Amino acid sequence: MGCNIQTSGVGRAARALLAFVLAVAMSIPIAAFGVEPDKARTVAQGTWGTCKWDLDEAGTLMVHPGDGAEPDASSLESDDGVSDVVDQADDKAANKLQESPWKDYKDDIVKVVFEKVDNNMVVAPQDISYLLAGLAKLQEADLSGLDARATKQQVGLFKGDAKLAKLVLGKGIKLDKAALTEPAAGDEYTGKWAGPTGTFSAQELMEAYDGATMAGAYSWEQAEAVQAQEQEPEQEAEESATQASAEDGPDGVQLQGVPDTQDGQEADAAAASQEAATQDGLEAPEQQQTEEADAEVLDDNGVEAQAADASSQGTASYRYARLMRDGYLHTTDSTGTVKGSRHWGGSPDAAKQNLAQVDILFIDSDVQTLVNAKIINTNRWGSEKETNKVKFGSSTVSGFAIKNISKVVFKLNASGSSAFTTLAASHGAATTTTAVFKGYERLKSVENFDKTKVTSLGGNTFMNCKMLMSIKLPKRCTIIENGFISDGCFAGCSSLSSVSLGGVEQIGDNAFSDCTALTSIDMPASVDRIGNFAFYGCENLKQVVLRNTQRVVVGHSAFSKAPVAAKGNANYFYVPNSVYASYREEIKTNEWHERGYAPKVRPFLEVANIANQTYTGKAIKPAVKVTWMGKALAAKNYTVTYKNNVNAGTATATVTGKNGYAGTVTKSFKIVKKSTTPSSGSGGSGT
Repeated sequence: MGCNIQTSGVGRAARALLAFVLAVAMSIPIAAFGVEPDKARTVAQGTWGTCKWDLDEAGTLMVHPGDGAEPDASSLESDDGVSDVVDQADDKAANKLQESPWKDYKDDIVKVVFEKVDNNMVVAPQDISYLLAGLAKLQEADLSGLDARATKQQVGLFKGDAKLAKLVLGKGIKLDKAALTEPAAGDEYTGKWAGPTGTFSAQELMEAYDGATMAGAYSWEQAEAVQAQEQEPEQEAEESATQASAEDGPDGVQLQGVPDTQDGQEADAAAASQEAATQDGLEAPEQQQTEEADAEVLDDNGVEAQAADASSQGTASYRYARLMRDGYLHTTDSTGTVKGSRHWGGSPDAAKQNLAQVDILFIDSDVQTLVNAKIINTNRWGSEKETNKVKFGSSTVSGFAIKNISKVVFKLNASGSSAFTTLAASHGAATTTTAVFKGYERLKSVENFDKTKVTSLGGNTFMNCKMLMSIKLPKRCTIIENGFISDGCFAGCSSLSSVSLGGVEQIGDNAFSDCTALTSIDMPASVDRIGNFAFYGCENLKQVVLRNTQRVVVGHSAFSKAPVAAKGNANYFYVPNSVYASYREEIKTNEWHERGYAPKVRPFLEVANIANQTYTGKAIKPAVKVTWMGKALAAKNYTVTYKNNVNAGTATATVTGKNGYAGTVTKSFKIVKKSTTPSSGSGGSGT
C-alpha cells in the first residue's frame, strides 16, 4: 500500500514538472526558435512622398514613417472655406478626390494604419484632403502615427467611408470638414461615436476634436442590449470557473471522487502554469480575470461604474436620472428609460450619497422648467413618497445639488424639438436662466440644448464648468446676461473650444472671460453688442469674426489679454466690407483691448495688388487673387469687371462677391507701353 502511494506521488510530481516545462515552453515566442509567425502576404506596395506603404492580403494598408507628399494641385479645386465638395451630392465630387497612391486598391482596403516607430511618424503635408476617401470597405483607421501638426486642410478625408466604425486619433490631427461617417443607428448601435471624452455625433466630433486632450480610440457606440449580450459569455465563463474551483481542494489537489484522468493532468498543467507565472511576478490568467470582474470599470463616458448589475445585487443604480413632467427625478438605464422601482434611499444622507453618483441627466421633451426636482423614494412594499428636493443651481434652497453629472440630455419630441423654456434655481415665470450649472466641474456636454425654447441665459449659468467642451445655443436665445466682476455665463470654462451663438444679440459682461481653450469665435449677424470684459483673458483667442453689417458696439476691455487684440500680432478681426472703414477708425480710439495696443481688422473679401501690365492695344484682363477671410475664394463665387483696360494709363478691376460672399473691392493697375532702346548710332527713340 505504501509503495503504491509513493509511486502515485512520484507520478503526480512528474506530471507537474512536465506541465511546468510545457507551460514555460509555450510562453516563449516562436521567433525565439528562428521561426517567424505567419504573416499576411503583401499584395501591393508603393511610396507616398518618402513614405513607403504596403497592402497585405487581409486588406491592411500600412503607411511607414516618412514625409507624405502634397496633392497634385490640378486634382483639387481651391477650398473656399465655406462650401466644398463634402456638401455636394452630384458626381462632380468624384473628380475632386485626391489622386492617392493607393487609389487602384480602394476596393481592397479594410484597415489603414499610419505606423509609428520609436519617435518616427508619418509626417502629413499641408493638405490631406480626400486622402482616405472612397474606401468603401474601410472599417478601421489608426491615425495615431500621423503627425498632422502642419496640416491646414483635411476636407473630405473620410468621404464615402460608410463602414468606418473604429478610429484611433493622435494629438496633431484636426477633423474640420473631414466628412466623418455618421454611425449606424438601430438595434445594434446608438448612432454615436464613443471615445475617451464622451459620445458624439459625427458632426459634433469633427467640430469638437481639438487634436490634444481628446486623443484616443473612437468607435460606434453599441446599444445597451448588445453590450449586455457580450457580457453574458463573460459571466458564464466566470460561473464555470467558480464551479470548477469548488471541485478542487487546497493547493490544487483533486478531491476524492474526481477521476485522476487526462482532465486531471490538464488541471495540473494549469496549476503549474499559474505557479510559474506567479513566481515571475505575473498574475495568472484566472486570477487576473477574477480581479477584473470584481474591479470597477470605466463606462463609455469615462465614469467609474460597478461591473456587476446593480439590480442583481439588490441595490439601485443611480448613474442615470430622468426628470419627467410629473416633477420627479427617476432612476433609468443609459438610454433614459425608467427601469422598475429603483429607490433613492430613505434618509437625507442616503439620498445625498446616491445623487452624487448621477452621471447623466435626461430631461423629458415636455418638461418646460428646470426647478427643484422631487425624488421618488420607493420602499420595500412598493409605495412611493417624496423625500427630498434636488437642487439645481447655487441659490439657497432645501435639497441636494447633483454636481457630478458629466452630461445633460434634452430629450426631443417627434418633431425634433423640446418644450423646455426655463433654467432656474427656484420657481419663476421668466424664460431665463440663473446659476443653474455653476461649478459643475465634470459637465462635458449639453445635448440638444439648441433645440429648446430658452430665450436668454443668466449671468453665470455655466460658470466654471471646467470640462465643458462645446455648446450650441438656441436660435431664439437672444441675450447672454451680464455677469459681475470675475463672473459670467461661461466664465472659467477652460475646456470650451467650440461655441455656436445661435440667435444671440447681446453678449453680456464677462460672458466668456478666461475661456482659455477658445481659439476663434464666429459671431452671427444678430450680435450687436459685446459687453465689458466679455472675452477677457482668453489667452488663445486668435480670430474673431463679426458678421453684423452694422458696426457692433464693443465694451471696455472686451478682448484684453487675448492675442487677437495684442500688439504686433498676426491675428485678426474679420468684418464685412461695408463696415471695414468705420472699424479701422474706431480701433484707434476704443478701449476693447490693452491700452496702447492696436487690433488688426480685415474685411471678409480681399483682392491682392495687381502688377503693372504691358500695353498691347487690346483689352487687358489680368488674373486676380481673391480671398475670403484669408482663404482663397473659388472663381465661381465672384465676378470681375474691368475699366479703362485698353490704353496706357490707370485701369481698374472690380471684384464683387456672390453666392453668399458679400462685398466689393476695386483694385487699380497700370498699363504701360513697352520702351524701345535706340539702335547704335540711330540717334532716334522709339515711341
